[in-house]
Amino acid sequence: ANYMPCVIMSNSDVTVQIEDLGASQHDASEGRKLMPVRLWQDRLFTDCTVTCGSSEFRCHRAVLAKASAVWRTALESSFRESHDAKLSIDDFDPGVVEAVLKYAYTCEIEFVDAAAVLGLAHRYSSTPQVWPEFLKIIGQDPS
Repeated sequence: ANYMPCVIMSNSDVTVQIEDLGASQHDASEGRKLMPVRLWQDRLFTDCTVTCGSSEFRCHRAVLAKASAVWRTALESSFRESHDAKLSIDDFDPGVVEAVLKYAYTCEIEFVDAAAVLGLAHRYSSTPQVWPEFLKIIGQDPS
């Protein structure tokens, strides 16, 4: 379906120019795919924090809940994590925690300690079934 705007003017002194910028449904679809990446980059409207040592990562509960059933349970239940909107991961390097969080949003991994990333992902029930592309990225294609 083509985009057909409807403009109703009540003041004859106003001129409105509408241009077709060539946006298509394909463009809109690509924009939706980039939305989680923008959420990670901009950190607007975050509603929880993941801490690791002295590092804090502002996140969105909905993204974390989608990435991990363990995080979902912690954030939606009567656990302290839900009430405080804070998850604490203190036994991994902050760079590893950040890499796993970034992957939850963007499906992109920056190479840090792959074994540690897999360990953290496994702890939070976030391996092969939830993040199959991660294993492909680090050369451990499960298929």
